[in-house]
Formats: sequence, C-alpha cells, structure tokens
Amino acid sequence: MSDRILRWVALFSALVLSLCVLDSAFVGAQVSPDLEDLVSRPRFELTLQAEKSEAFPEGLEWRAEVIREERRLTERGRAERLYMPLETLSIAGTTSKKLSLESGTYFIIARASGFARVSERVELHSAQNKKIKFVPALSLEVTVFAQKEEDQVPLPGATVLVGEPEQLPLGAATDAKGRARFSSVAPGPQRVRIFAPGYEPYEAMAERELVVRLRPASILRVTVTKGGVVQPDAQVFIAGATLWPARVVVTGDKGFIDISGLKPGRYALYAEKGIDVSDVVADVEVLTRAERREVTLDMRPGEFVPVKTIARESEKAISGARITWSSVGIGQFSRHEFTDGQGIARMGPLTRLDGVLSIRADGFVPRVVPVERAEEREEGSEFQLVRLERSATIEGRVLDPEGFPVAGATIEIAGTDMYSMPVSVTHLRDEVSDAHFDWAEDLANVLIPAGELGVMLGPVPPIPLSDVPVSEGRRLTTDERGYFLARDVPPGELVVLGRHPAFMDGRSDVLNVGPGAHKKTEVVLGRGEPLRGRVLDHEDFPVRNARVQVSARGFDRRVTAEIDGTFHLEAAPREVTLRVSRIERPLQVLLASEVKKKERDTEILLRLLPPRDPAEMTVSDAAGEPVPLAQVTIVSLDRKVPFKNTRFTNDEGRVSFEEAVGLLCRLEVSSPGHVTTVQEKTLKKQNALTLVTALSARGRVTAVRGRRVAEGATVVYKSGRITRTALADELGEYRLTGLPPGPADLSGRHEEYGSGKARVFLEPDPSDREIELPDLDLNPHVEVAGIVVDEAGNPLAGALIAADRIGPYLALGSNVEILAESGAGGEFFVEVARDEPLYLFAATPGRLFGFSDPISVGDRDRLSDVRIILDRRDKLPPDQLGTVLVALEESEDGVTLYSVSPGSQAERAGLEVDDILLEVDGVRPRDVKDARELLCGLPGSDVRVLVRRGRGRMELITSRESFRR
Repeated sequence: MSDRILRWVALFSALVLSLCVLDSAFVGAQVSPDLEDLVSRPRFELTLQAEKSEAFPEGLEWRAEVIREERRLTERGRAERLYMPLETLSIAGTTSKKLSLESGTYFIIARASGFARVSERVELHSAQNKKIKFVPALSLEVTVFAQKEEDQVPLPGATVLVGEPEQLPLGAATDAKGRARFSSVAPGPQRVRIFAPGYEPYEAMAERELVVRLRPASILRVTVTKGGVVQPDAQVFIAGATLWPARVVVTGDKGFIDISGLKPGRYALYAEKGIDVSDVVADVEVLTRAERREVTLDMRPGEFVPVKTIARESEKAISGARITWSSVGIGQFSRHEFTDGQGIARMGPLTRLDGVLSIRADGFVPRVVPVERAEEREEGSEFQLVRLERSATIEGRVLDPEGFPVAGATIEIAGTDMYSMPVSVTHLRDEVSDAHFDWAEDLANVLIPAGELGVMLGPVPPIPLSDVPVSEGRRLTTDERGYFLARDVPPGELVVLGRHPAFMDGRSDVLNVGPGAHKKTEVVLGRGEPLRGRVLDHEDFPVRNARVQVSARGFDRRVTAEIDGTFHLEAAPREVTLRVSRIERPLQVLLASEVKKKERDTEILLRLLPPRDPAEMTVSDAAGEPVPLAQVTIVSLDRKVPFKNTRFTNDEGRVSFEEAVGLLCRLEVSSPGHVTTVQEKTLKKQNALTLVTALSARGRVTAVRGRRVAEGATVVYKSGRITRTALADELGEYRLTGLPPGPADLSGRHEEYGSGKARVFLEPDPSDREIELPDLDLNPHVEVAGIVVDEAGNPLAGALIAADRIGPYLALGSNVEILAESGAGGEFFVEVARDEPLYLFAATPGRLFGFSDPISVGDRDRLSDVRIILDRRDKLPPDQLGTVLVALEESEDGVTLYSVSPGSQAERAGLEVDDILLEVDGVRPRDVKDARELLCGLPGSDVRVLVRRGRGRMELITSRESFRR
C-alpha cells in the first residue's frame, strides 16, 4: 500500500508543480516504459488554426503545445492516467498546421502575446479541424493571507489554481507577500482554488483581483488501537458529505495520524490492518474554528465474504469481474475487488456480514445481490455463488421515412430486463461504471503528506466522466451508412430508440432478447416540420433565455429562447403544446399554448400574460392559532397557466406563492395532528385556511368470539384517501392517530386467528377524550389453493395475489396487502377471510390483471382448484419509466378505471374506480392501449385528465410515477 501512495503522490506532485509555472509549457509525468508496449492505433489528421477575428492581428505568431493523455491498466487492472508532451508548434496568424496523431485524447495549450491562454481537450477518433479562438487577456492577482489569532499575515507557498480542473488550469505559488499573478487569463469570472498545508481549502469565482484570508484548519487526530495497544501502519478511512468516495491515510510509528485541511462538517471514519477492522465512528464533527479533535478507533478481527462469480449457462468461473461491496442504506464506505483466475474475490475485512454486492463483468449482465451468511450459501459451497447471465448484442440500421440511411443518429436501448429492472443502454453506460470503479481504486489515497501536521487534503478531482473513452463496440451515433452495433445489452423486453435533430424520434419493434442472443432490427425516423417561435412579455419585449417545452404524443423537447426571444426546432409534430417558463423558475409554467396545424406555417408568437401578484395564505387551526410547517400544495386548474408548487408555512402560519393571484387552483394542506384539507378556490392576495384537528382512537382486537386477544394483529383504518395502520400489543390493544371525523372502514388480520371487518363512525368527543372503538373480533381464515393463468390457459409465474382489486401498476410505497406470489407453474396458496361470495384478484406488474369466478365458501375450511384468470391487458411500452398508476379496462362507456393504486399520486389527485377516461392532455383515447401510451412519460411529469363520474365531468391533474416491478 505504501508503494501505491508514493506512486500517486509522485504523479500528483508532478502535475501540481508543472501547473505552478506561469505561461510555461506543461510538463507531464515521467513516461512509463510500459507505454512502449501499447498496441498500435490508427492515426488521424489534426489541423490547428487560429480563428480569424478583429482582435487577433493577421501574422501574429502563437504557440501550440500538444499533450497526450493515456490511460493504462496496472497489474490489478486499475486505470492510471499519464500525460506526455508531444510537440510545441510556432504558427503565424491564421495559417493552419497539420499533425498526424494516433487515435486518443489530447490537450491543446495555445498561447499568444497579449491574449488569454487557451486549454482545450480533443477526443481524436477521426480527422478534425480545431480552430483556436483567442481573446484579449486580462490579469488576475490573488493575494492570500493567513489568519493568526486576531491578525492576518501574508501566506507564502500557497498553491493557487485558476480555471476548470478538467481543462488543465493555470497554477502558481504565492510569493513572500502572499501574491500570485496571472497575466493570461480570459475575460469573465474564473474559478480560483487555493490550498495550503494547515489551512482550510478555499474556492471562489473571481475577476481581476481576489483577496483571500485562509483560516487555520481543525486537526483531526485519529488513534488506532487493538485491545488498547496502539497500531502503527494502520489504514484510516474517512468520508463525509463533502468527501466521497472514502479517502485513506496511514498511521505513523506512534499509531496516530493528524488530518488537517478538512472542510467543516460531519465525517465518518473506520480503521483496518490486515484482517482487523474497527467499527465505523459516525458524526465526527469538524468545526469552523481551529481546534484539535481526537478520535480513537479500536480494531478487532473482521468478517470476510468469499465471492465466486460464474457464468450461468456453463457454470465456469469469470475472472476479472469487478465487485463492489456497499454498506446497507446510504453507506459512505465501499470496497472494490477484481475476481482472480478462479473467479474468486475475498471482500473484507467487514465489521459484520451485511450490505450488498454489485458485480460487473465484460460480456455479462450486471447484478446486485445481498451479502449471504455462511448458512445461507448453496449447500456444500464455501463461497457466495453469483451467477451472471450472458449479455446480448443488438445491431441494426436507422433510416429516414423514405428508406435512406441516417448517419449521426444517436441510439439508446431501453426496456425491462429479465429481473424486471429498467434498462437504459447508451454508449457510456458501462464505461461510466468502469471509470467510477477505477477512480475509487486509483484515487483512494488523496490525502497528501504535508509536514508536521501529518496530512492535508489536496484538490479532490471529480469523477472523470470526461475522461471516459468511447468503446469500439458501442457507438454514440450511427455510421455513414446508418448502421449501429450495441454489445453488453441486458436480456429482456427491449426497444431501440433513434434520435436525430432533423427528424422525429423513431423506435424499433419490441425485441424479446435472451441471454447471449444476437438480434437485428431497424429504426425508422419520422418526418417532422420546422417549428419557429418567439417569446414576448406582456409589453411585447423579447424574453431572453425563456425555456420552451415542446410536447406532443410521444414527443418531448426543451429549447431555450435566444436573446431576441426566438426559438427553433428542426423537426416537430404538426400539432404541439408549448409551455413557457423562466430560466430562474423552470418548474413554474407561465403560459401553455396549443399549436394547431394551420399555425405551423408562420412564426408562433407566445405572449406572456401580465405578471400576477403573489398570493399569501395563512393556515390556522380551529382555535385560530397559526400552524407552522404546514405543507401547502397548489395545482393550477387554468389550462393556460398549468403548474404545481409545494411550500411550507413559517412560524406565523404564512406561505406565499409567486404570480398566483386570480388563478383557479386546487389546494391541499396537511400538517401533523390535523386532517388533510383539499379544496378548489380562486386565489386572492390574502387567503385563509383552517385545519380541523385530527382525532385519535384506541381499540382492541380479539379472536375466538372475544375469548382471546389477538396480539400482533395488523389493524387498517380507511377513511376516504386517508389510511392508518397499527399493530395490536400483548393485550390486543392498538392506538390510531391523525384520523378525520366521519365514517371509516376498520379491518384486522392475524396469521393464526384470521380476519375481521367493521364499519365505524368517528366524531369529536366534547371532553377531548380519546375515542373508544368497538372490539374487532377476528374469524378464522379459509385456505385457498389454485393456479393463475392467462386468457389462453397458460400458467403465469410471478403474479401478485390479493383479496381486493389490484392492477398492474402499484405505487412503490403502496399499502396493498399482497397475499402471495404465484410460483413457477402459476400455483398459489393463500389464507383469506370468509367472505360470501369470495373473489381473488391478481396482476402481473406492467402487463395483465384479472380475478377469479365467485367462490362459494360455505362451511369448508379448505378450497382447491381455484383459477384466477388474467384476461385483461394493460401493457406499458417497455421503454417507458413512468405512468399514471391506474388500471384500465374496456367497457360499454369507453376506457374505464378498474383500479387506482393506493398511496399513488392518482389517488391523491382524486381519481376513482369506475371513472370513465374521456381525455388525456386534450386527446381522446381510442382504446386501452392508446390511453396507456397517453398516460406514459417521465416520472414526475404532470398530466391533465378529464373523466366522467356518474352524470358529471371532472378535470384533474395528476403526476406520472415509477411503479413496482
């Protein structure tokens, strides 16, 4: 490990020292002899030329330095970056110079007298013409002081970096007066980062001049022990909200290490050495004032997880697989290992056996599995066996509507994999994961030794997504003949999406892709029409940087208006809806306009409405006292100004919404201890809302006609959209809070004693006493066995069984009680209440739903051969991630809501079972398939639905959501 630290420090020091020489050539790290073994790569022509401008005189000589960046694999398969200066060119004026370079990543550093230094990154995978734009230089002077007690003194030797980290910034060290001067800085604010041993790091945007006072950093002294004996050469891992992934330092001969330069905040630490590991010490606070905080980490022998990765179809070991262990929940620490030649990796030491393992290997589908204990492993195996499925390959071609190939179309593969997880394959999908893994391995030791204080936190580089090379097998765009090839595709139900700015999006047929399969497909793009428009305010002045959302069926684009308010799309549907918002408040729609066919031949004018006054709301309780931290959600019901906003009241019970006066809105107000209130009203400047105090009640659950208490029974209370649950204690008693007055359904269930139901009515007690509910007596369940089949009689595995209506789209936090899941042959066994007649309901997520014929129970305790037929289809397109969580079926009146997922946004918006769906965002659905496509979209996006309920119509706004898969 010490060798790794020295290698990293040497590389980092070479980079920082080279940056500290102002206006000098970049000096890269020493070239490794291993680079001589690099495989020969194709060469391409790079043309460098200065861009002609009024400020850049013809004939002025300038210099261009070409630096190559290389990524190589170490003996552990870890990526490292090396920088190699190749050439320094002198170029006159706008004369072009051509270079023949190997395919790869390069930096071009350009300098000209009196002009700002230019640093540009070039990904050279084809011939390129790179024009350098010179702008007049400005000077920047940075003065760094150190705060010492009540005084401040100049701080020499501080490192000052100017510019973005990924563009090789300018660098200098402060002189004896604490100053660093830069004479070749581009106009405009520049990112300045300052680091000095023993002081807090500093970052700011600056122009011309910056004066900084660095505060002494707090010192975190960490001592590592084992059984009370200090441990030298132990590794200490530290992580926090501003420090991730975890960094590592090593204790000295005395078993402790001082860590300086940490930003104020809370950190978590643990230590390890060999097979020993300490518990994680969380919430170690580093304060803004200088002080020394001491932490002791005591180690003990740790746990290890032996993992063996094998291919499912052959049972052969997979070597070189990347395995990441992460702690349960939002863990701050993780471990990364590669499997050896036998496919084995030993993860540890761990404080305890928990967490999850993420496994990736080239040519296989990634998996995430929980850590298994020894007794949970497959019989006879000393390893936790992880079987990976072979990934698939999809190739195809993208064509225009006339059948001609489209070059430069971007490709995405989306759908659902064989584990019912969403799939999104782009050209960077695996490369990003690999880069993150390599970075966590490569940059684990970024706490740089700095004198007597021990260590100082150096510049923390970002995850290098800009450094990720495009793989040869997966292309960002189609080639000149319109072909694409995608490898490492997870098997499942997939579609290929093609996009090009000159055409409408296209999609392939649905592909059912198996492990290791090779599929061919074709994507035909649509012919759109140019869309030109202009955004003006209410006084006909252009609105600069207005955001315009262009939407239509299966189409969604966002464009930004230019300085004159104009916007343009090369291809869009004939009829679209435009929604305008300001860049400073992108979620608040100021204007919505439907554009019809006849308007498309001219420039579309979007004239914003005059600004509205803010609407203030005061929320109080029944006694007139303000309710602080009440959640207030307003949904505009005005089609021209559709938006949704949520805010919380202050200590005086007040909350304000900008530009809301005069809008007809639906308000939902909730607060702990009060009944949630929903109402529609036109907002005024001042609005008063009163919350009714919620009720609390207690009751008892019994069994065997009241002779036994049902300890552990689950009690569910439902009143309108409000659901409350509780568990009965050892006396069979339970307590419910936050209940609204009025009628409600009360139900209870116990695995041993059965189920029971009751209808209750709550009204406030004049003496404010807790309401006593009648005893809820449970009756024994009836056992039901049977099979789940589709319309053709084929058994269905993985169907969810319930005693109440259930649809294929359930909210992630839904409280629907799932009784069982059908087995591989569609079989199921459940215990249900003795209803007469009895029905059982089932659904497969995202696909089918249905129910059984009525079941006559009589006096029987067991029923068999019950068939649940899923003959209703409500299938989501495989590439869609969100939808409105309702189940749809055909009826004589049209598309009808069969069920509404409990706890969903659809339920909160007020949609109900048996509502007839008339319109979705102004479009009348033809059938269930058409309606489902209209209801699909990005999770979190709003949709306006018009339904018929009884003899009346209702217009509601709800949101699309992710759902249980």
